[in-house]
Amino acid sequence: MVILSLLILNRGNVLKPDIVKDKKQLGLVPQTGNEEKETTKNLCTVFQRPGLIWAVLAGVTNSAYAILLGSVAHVTTPMQSLFISSAFLLVLVVFISWKESESYDWRDLGLYILCGFLHSVGTGAGTIAFVLTSTADASAILYNKAIPASLIACIFVGERLDIVDGALLFVNGVGLVLVCKTSVDKSTSDDGSSVLGMFLACFGVSCFSFLYNFVRLLAMRKTADPPLIAFMFGFNGVVISSIYLSITGSWIFPKCDQITLYICLGSVTIFEFYSFTQALAAENAYIVAASITLSVPLTYCYEVIFTNRVIVWQTILGVVFSIGSTVILQAKSYFHDQTDVRY
Repeated sequence: MVILSLLILNRGNVLKPDIVKDKKQLGLVPQTGNEEKETTKNLCTVFQRPGLIWAVLAGVTNSAYAILLGSVAHVTTPMQSLFISSAFLLVLVVFISWKESESYDWRDLGLYILCGFLHSVGTGAGTIAFVLTSTADASAILYNKAIPASLIACIFVGERLDIVDGALLFVNGVGLVLVCKTSVDKSTSDDGSSVLGMFLACFGVSCFSFLYNFVRLLAMRKTADPPLIAFMFGFNGVVISSIYLSITGSWIFPKCDQITLYICLGSVTIFEFYSFTQALAAENAYIVAASITLSVPLTYCYEVIFTNRVIVWQTILGVVFSIGSTVILQAKSYFHDQTDVRY
């Protein structure tokens, strides 16, 4: 999704000093008084860190985005679903001011264009995967880019993996294999569509992993501008999808109920963008990144409740492995950055 690559733009930042001013607000110093006062103090701490609330909302809207993206793709086509979400994002970004005075060289512009292309291709592949297989299974793979991105970072950013990173990479890989295997096994179709869906989901997360590191390169060059990045996402999505739909003649004129679905998808796309940017403005990027994992179990809950899906234990184990390893990686990076700042 468009916002996932923006997470690294706040990389290394600790809690904002204007939000958390002392250790008491963090709950590190024991409070005196009765239990009721302590509970009230903890609640105040949460509300004094609005970034946490926005991060949770970002994870929830990320799940809603995946569900609506797949729903629109089922009633129209995957490319038209990509066009709708990209068009709404493009309209939103027009009203957001970016760094007009910033000067970019050809490397920066090339990275911006490449980021927009990778996002559109990855989202398109993921949307097709939503149609060919379960939305929850495909999203469990698509929103699992943190660990593959850390592996790719060894090439583009020069990072090194330690033993813990290697173990997390192995556990994450086992989790993805379990999700893919159970998704293919439960398919009732013999045309290989579920296999193709899993392949496209893996291809999509590969695009997002490369995208993640290219945005990091922009951040390292101090030329990363979130509105401009989002503009490239929306622009590339609109251009690629409209060209494909025009060449293949697969435009579908919406019906009344489909128009409502389009508006819901566009609204969720806008609110997801807003909630992620608000979370990043007030909270550490690793905490916001961990909130993405909320979308995966929520999507599975949606399928269990509204589609009567029965989830086997292998899928649950695979999701736990993939989500758990991702959260541990984000927590490890978060505490590592805090230690560096402290010393």
